[in-house]
Amino acid sequence: MKPMTLEEYRAHADTYAAGRWAYWERVISWGVAMQPSTLLEIGPWKRPLFAGCDLLVGPQAIAPIAGYPQGVRYKHDITNTPWPIDDKAYDVLIACQVWEHLRRNEAEAFCEARRVARTVILTFPWYWDCPKDPIHHNVTAERIFAWTAGVWPTAFEIVGEPARYLGIWHFGSGT
Repeated sequence: MKPMTLEEYRAHADTYAAGRWAYWERVISWGVAMQPSTLLEIGPWKRPLFAGCDLLVGPQAIAPIAGYPQGVRYKHDITNTPWPIDDKAYDVLIACQVWEHLRRNEAEAFCEARRVARTVILTFPWYWDCPKDPIHHNVTAERIFAWTAGVWPTAFEIVGEPARYLGIWHFGSGT
């Protein structure tokens, strides 16, 4: 699988993607370092961070960039569990800025991510001060801990402006 490059990001960047390269680049570097043979990205922007990876997208998802290679495209609401994916089917699962949108189903979705992948990489808004936007406002370590079913990440970083919390959870071949 080929990771997104800065040039590809710049070629397709829009107002949604503006400023996201700082943390996407770090997520990509983690993914590259793991050398996965299977990778699932949940809810990607117009194109996934890795060409040829499998995608899990909601039923209303927009089509990816035409001609961009992708693997299997599951159309499934991730708040509905179980997901239509086998246990430990993926070496790596990536979801950038997705979990805060799951409306009280975050822990269940995390348990599914843990079930289907050996390693999970998630990003979250981090202490954003936007009280009129409760989804993104004041996401704390405690909220993330609740959203990840009480499982702390193996490693984490705070990246970018506005800040994002990047976490990586390693589960190996078991659950």
